[in-house]
Amino acid sequence: MADEDPRTLSFSIYLLKTDIASPEDAMKTAALPAPEEIELANGSMATLYIKRTAPKPPNWISLFTPHIDLAHVYGRSNAAVLIVPAVERLFAVTFGYGKPMLDPSSWEENFGLLVVANSIDPDRIRVADTRNLGAIGGQVRTQASRHSGIGEFGINPESDMLRALVGKTGYDDEATTLAGSDGLKVSLKTTLEDLPVLLGEYLDLYGQKTYRENFDWIDHLRQIKSPSEIEALDEQLLEQLNAGDINQKWLAIPELIEWANISGFRYSKSVRNALHDDIELETFLAKVSAGKTLTKQYLTAKHVVAFSTDTDQPRDHWPVWRCLYCELAYDGHQYILSGGHWYRADDDYIASVDAAVANIPTSDVVLPDYDHSSENQYNVAVRDSDPDSWALMDANNIKHAGMVSAIEFCDLMHRDGKLVHVKRYGGSSVLSHLFNQGVVASELFASDAEFRLQVNDKLPASHQLADATVRPNPNEFEIVYAITSKYDAPLTLPLFSRIALKNANQRLRGFGYHVSLCKIMNRRNATPA
Repeated sequence: MADEDPRTLSFSIYLLKTDIASPEDAMKTAALPAPEEIELANGSMATLYIKRTAPKPPNWISLFTPHIDLAHVYGRSNAAVLIVPAVERLFAVTFGYGKPMLDPSSWEENFGLLVVANSIDPDRIRVADTRNLGAIGGQVRTQASRHSGIGEFGINPESDMLRALVGKTGYDDEATTLAGSDGLKVSLKTTLEDLPVLLGEYLDLYGQKTYRENFDWIDHLRQIKSPSEIEALDEQLLEQLNAGDINQKWLAIPELIEWANISGFRYSKSVRNALHDDIELETFLAKVSAGKTLTKQYLTAKHVVAFSTDTDQPRDHWPVWRCLYCELAYDGHQYILSGGHWYRADDDYIASVDAAVANIPTSDVVLPDYDHSSENQYNVAVRDSDPDSWALMDANNIKHAGMVSAIEFCDLMHRDGKLVHVKRYGGSSVLSHLFNQGVVASELFASDAEFRLQVNDKLPASHQLADATVRPNPNEFEIVYAITSKYDAPLTLPLFSRIALKNANQRLRGFGYHVSLCKIMNRRNATPA
C-alpha cells in the first residue's frame, strides 16, 4: 500500500534558549501532563505533552438558553507541545492552545520574525505589526488588502519597532505563507520524520543576515518579553537605587497633561503631604522611610498623584514604576526602562542617534528662566517682555481641513523667523509629542496655503507674511525646541525622545528649515548638577 500524502498542518515553532537542557525545563511545572516519548527516524527522541480538556458548553449558549435547548453543543480546547531536538538545539512545536503550556522565559525572542524577514519576498508582505515609540505609543497591526512591499505599510523606522510579519516566500506554486514574531507559524504538508530537517532549515534562516537588506532597523530596538530577563533587569535597577545610584534615572510624567489644570504633585493622595511643582526621583526617594528596601512591588503600589488647581483634589495618578525612566548598561548591552517596559537597544544605533542629536545646534535665542505654574503663563510672560519681537501663538490652535485635531503653529514666534515650541520636561511620550508638533505645523506651513492663511489671521500685523498664498522659503525660519530643565547640567533627553528628535530634525531639514535646541532653566524646582 502506497504512503498517503501528508496532510497540511498548522503549527507554531519556538526555538528554545541554549540553557534549556531538557524538555521539562521548557514547560510550566503546574499540572504538567505526563509526556510521551517518540523515536524519530534519525534516532533522536521527541517529547510530546498533551493537555486534554473535557468538553463543555461554550459560554455564549447562555444567551439562547431561555428560548431553545442547546445542551448538545460542546466545545473542546485541546493543546499539545512537541519538544524536538534538531541541529544540537531544542525546538518547541505547539498545536492548538499549546503555547500557554510553555514557560515564556524558555524561547528565543524574535526567532519567528527573523526567519520570516530572511525568507519572504519583500514585495509580498500581507501583515506588519509595529509598536510605536513616539508621542502616542501603542501597538498597530496593518493588514494590506493585497501583498505589498514594506514601504507601503507606513512604517517609520525611527519610531516604529517591528514586532511581527506575515508574507509569502515567492510567487510560484511552491511559495509558502509564513507568520513570525517570537514563534514561527506555518501551514504546510509534513510528517514527523521530516520535522527535524525542517527545523534545521529554519534554524539556518534564523542565523542569516539577509533581512538587513530590507529590514535593517529590526535590530535597533526590541522590547524585552522574557520574564527571567525582565526580572534580572529589575533586580539590577533596584540594586542601584537601593545603593543610592540615580545616574541616568529619573521620574517624569508618562503622558501629556494640562499643566494649567495641575496645582502640583504628591506621592500619595493625602493633602497633608508636601505639594511639588514637578516630580523628581530625589524628592520621591526622600519620602521613603529610612532603611526601606525598594522593590518593584513597592514602586508599583506607590503613586504619583496630580492635584487639581480648581479643587485641590486628586485629578490623575500613575504608579511610580511607570514614571521611572532608566538607561542601564547590563550584560554587555544597553537597556531602557520606559513606561514600565524594558527595551534593549543596539549599541551602534544608539551611537548614530546620539551623533545626530549632537549635531543639532543650540539656538541663539535668549529666553528667560521658567518660574511659572504653566507653560501658557510662561509664554505670555515672554511675549509681554518684548511684544515688538514676540507673537504669542500658544493655545491659538488652527482647525485645518484633513487634520483630525487642531494644530498649534508654535508657542512663540519671533520677528526674525524663529518658531519656538516650549515644553516642560517630561517622559518620552511628552517630548516626542513636542517634536512631532513642530514637524506637523512646519510641514503644513511650507506646503499648504490655506494653513498659512489661517496662521496669518492669528498673527499680529508685525509678524504676518506679506502674501500667505506664496510658499515661504523655509530656510528663512528656524524651528526652536525649547525644553525646561531643573538641572544646571546640560540637557539630557531619554533615548526614545532622542530618536524622535533625530527623526524630526531630519524631516524638517528636508524641507529646508533650520532646527535648534534651547534649554530653559526651571527655577521653580531647580536642582544643582
